[in-house]
Amino acid sequence: MASFLNKARVPGVDSPSCRCEQGIETAEHLLLHCPIEQERREWRRGAQLSELLSNPGYTAATAKWIIQSNRLGQFQLANRLLYNRVSASTALQTRHRV
Repeated sequence: MASFLNKARVPGVDSPSCRCEQGIETAEHLLLHCPIEQERREWRRGAQLSELLSNPGYTAATAKWIIQSNRLGQFQLANRLLYNRVSASTALQTRHRV
């Protein structure tokens, strides 16, 4: 995620490192290893990366999980529209506009 965006030179993504400071932020790191996401990962019940990305029983849940992680700001609108969920930062921005 940050790794890909950093390599693509997306403005504002200055480092490929994960917020946990224990690895590079890739899909594999978030889905399998990141300690920040440990509790949120319980839904995958030990499935490996290849299964999460290729097994139809897991792919929709994996996409939803990534969107709801709020790691990619580009998906904030999708998160709200699809899952009726607003991140704390978005809620604060909305409150300050009123």
